[in-house]
Amino acid sequence: MEIHQYKSRELDYIAIYPKENPKESNKHNLVITLLHGFGADMYDLAGLCPEIDQNHLYILPNAPYEVQFDFGMVGRSWRNPNNLNSQMENSQSLKIINEEEELITSFMSEINEKFNPGEENRIIGGFSQGAGVASRYGLKNTNYTDGLLILSGSTSWLNETDENFVDENFNFPIFMGHGINDQMIPISSALKTFEILKIKGFHPEYHEYLMGHEINSEEINDIKKWLENFQR
Repeated sequence: MEIHQYKSRELDYIAIYPKENPKESNKHNLVITLLHGFGADMYDLAGLCPEIDQNHLYILPNAPYEVQFDFGMVGRSWRNPNNLNSQMENSQSLKIINEEEELITSFMSEINEKFNPGEENRIIGGFSQGAGVASRYGLKNTNYTDGLLILSGSTSWLNETDENFVDENFNFPIFMGHGINDQMIPISSALKTFEILKIKGFHPEYHEYLMGHEINSEEINDIKKWLENFQR
């Protein structure tokens, strides 16, 4: 597989091209966009891609905000670090969520135009914080994406009463995977998301794994099987 780095109007990103297809070709089996977690960057999930399937095109963007850690370490965040731990009114929280949604919606629109998915299926997903952003976009844009991967995801914005953020495409494929020993985002958060999605009428494919805040080989195999549903 070949890796090339690009810059969209909003975000830097890498594209990982299929093993058998030249870079110039737009004929890809699936176009899969994956959003990294808090503190990581666009290369964090790159090693995952060839393990899933080398015949797809993968798009991995950098989150917009830089985060400083101890010892000079730098990562990225999908949310402004100043808003991560602050206590906000609901209106403020909704404004921030809408800004995140506008950013990823604009990015996905540009990606679809540039890589011309055409007849190919388009999947969006993410890990941890990135899963929350991906699910916000995916559930609201089921006409523009064909499946959603929620991997050890945080979807704290999701609730039973918010009817404005989802399309009523209840056959929209959703894969959920979470570690039962996750200390960052507890398994109870995943179960709550799962139950709310079912209440709303969706039918997510839910998996639990004997792991922490990570993606293990068993989950990769389940993702591969789930993606086979989109193969033509």
